[in-house]
Amino acid sequence: MVRVCDASVTSTEHQWAIRSNSGRELFAGSFLDEKYAEGRTLLLTSVLILGEFWRAPEFETSSDTTPDFQVSLPQLMLDKAKLEELTYELEKWLERPKEISLSLSGHPHHPLDVAIGPRSHFISTMDRPVFSLSYAAGSFEIGKWCFVIDQSCIRCFMDGLTQSLRA
Repeated sequence: MVRVCDASVTSTEHQWAIRSNSGRELFAGSFLDEKYAEGRTLLLTSVLILGEFWRAPEFETSSDTTPDFQVSLPQLMLDKAKLEELTYELEKWLERPKEISLSLSGHPHHPLDVAIGPRSHFISTMDRPVFSLSYAAGSFEIGKWCFVIDQSCIRCFMDGLTQSLRA
């Protein structure tokens, strides 16, 4: 059980996370190992992407939420400098909201991209933006997840990521 901005998630322990402002979606990760290669520091990272929603009315047995999707990427390589750039951009966003778009990938064949900003098919603004995540690898062409966040979500994400990168 991990606490992410006072919201519980049933999963393995994670060092950092961003949860949607509804509390139903989550992007969380843990750094497993660090290696210096090709002039940069790579972090072997375990990632979890989770969405919980209510059961279909035809099968509803309680009012609890149930996992709608749960994606585990147990050995993703991320570039430490790009993660540090993300924490810097998140800190700047807290001072003055703006769009953010970064590739965090440490491997060219496994791109992981994040973006923060308003999106036309969501009820969102610059102050309540959409967090977007996309990933691809080999036969897995592309996965995309999007959810609405707010200032508290960004603050928790930035704090957890900053502490994890310093550890």
